[in-house]
Amino acid sequence: MKISVQQDLEPVRRQLGALRDQVPFATSVAINDVARKAQAATPSLFERVLDRPKPFTTKSAVFVKFSNKASLEATVGLKDIQARYLAPLLSGEERRQKPVEQKFMGRYFVPGNGLQLDAYGNVPKSTLLAIVRAVTSGAPIWKGRRVFVVPDGQRLPAGVYAGDKAKAKKRQNKAEPLLIFAKRAPRYKKVLDFVGEVERVVRTEFPSAFERALRRAMETAR
Repeated sequence: MKISVQQDLEPVRRQLGALRDQVPFATSVAINDVARKAQAATPSLFERVLDRPKPFTTKSAVFVKFSNKASLEATVGLKDIQARYLAPLLSGEERRQKPVEQKFMGRYFVPGNGLQLDAYGNVPKSTLLAIVRAVTSGAPIWKGRRVFVVPDGQRLPAGVYAGDKAKAKKRQNKAEPLLIFAKRAPRYKKVLDFVGEVERVVRTEFPSAFERALRRAMETAR
């Protein structure tokens, strides 16, 4: 007597065939799902490690290039503009010089006590440009006060000041520092582990995302 299980195996073969056909699609769906979650996780990372970041950083810095069945790979990255000014915090290096700093003889600077910072701890760009115009004009007046540059080697730290220049030589407290020149390029510690955060989301979320995607794919394939 011959024993055959051909009929019993046929449904299994069909199911395995459907499974094989659906795996690339389910993988792509899962990859994209995880990529979106990694993108959504970055605002809280920025807010946690950065000092009062702007929405331009927290909400607009990350892009996603999605996967498809032919290319089972997604990219989660920083947009060019944000990547440039976040680079020192990503790698712990010197920051690039700002275009407005190049107008001050290529000197790096930090805000002085005479400048009011915005809600994000920065000097508004319009304020910096107004000071540049005042310093480089024939009538160096900003907000009704004389603006002047103190070079290296003086009693006052090198930088840009507002006040009466003649009196400032006699009484330094009459001159308010607007911008203090740095002796070297500011160097930052590495505080932003963007790659590590994306990898954490992938490791945590992909197994369940793939399981859900494959289950949905099998259900729709029947």
